[in-house]
Amino acid sequence: MAVAADKTRKMITLPDDLAERISEYANNRGIKSESEAIRRLIEKGLAAEESLKSTFERCVAAWRDNKSPAWITANVLETNPRLVSVTLKDGSLFAEILKDAWLRYDKPSDTWSDSSGREESLPF
Repeated sequence: MAVAADKTRKMITLPDDLAERISEYANNRGIKSESEAIRRLIEKGLAAEESLKSTFERCVAAWRDNKSPAWITANVLETNPRLVSVTLKDGSLFAEILKDAWLRYDKPSDTWSDSSGREESLPF
């Protein structure tokens, strides 16, 4: 079975009880493959450890790859368990994280910023 160009195959060995918990997780959520269930669990675990700076950098990297604010919301922000809310309006995005931190994409200025003062914009 071929692996897509943007994917890396990893082989791991798991204790039986952990393998059973992954199967239950997949079944309870209607996830069709254990690989997808494991990917989602890894994303959640990494997101739980992610700093505001790392989240900001992932958002900016996706934006530089021409991903839309809606794609960034679904694939970067919604995996973060500290996410409080996301607002998408007129192509702009505002994400509140842990009630005292935020990330924002402002479409009119084509700029990302966050509550710690970081700002990124694409060169013209």
